[in-house]
Amino acid sequence: MGIGRQLVQQVVNTREFIELKEARSNIDRYPQLKQEVEAFQKKQMEIMSRASSPQEAEQMLMRLNNEFTNLAQYPEVNRMIKAGERFNEMMLSIYKEINEILASYLQY
Repeated sequence: MGIGRQLVQQVVNTREFIELKEARSNIDRYPQLKQEVEAFQKKQMEIMSRASSPQEAEQMLMRLNNEFTNLAQYPEVNRMIKAGERFNEMMLSIYKEINEILASYLQY
């Protein structure tokens, strides 16, 4: 098994990943809500890929987030958002730790 596959296996066994997966599954029970969330996520990806500058992307994302405020009022969506935030924080922590460890190996 490759290193990447091993890392992914460790990640999918975390509480943060399990909570995110459960939150997404909960939204799947509401087809209209699922469709709205997917449309929002698609718009986010489009903005990130087509924005000509970080400032433009930030402005466009702010407008999109204002639209998303109504959607976030659903408890299921709010749960998914919070689970996604916790998952992203965990992943950021993993990336930081990897970088720090690699940097220590590169020191003379």
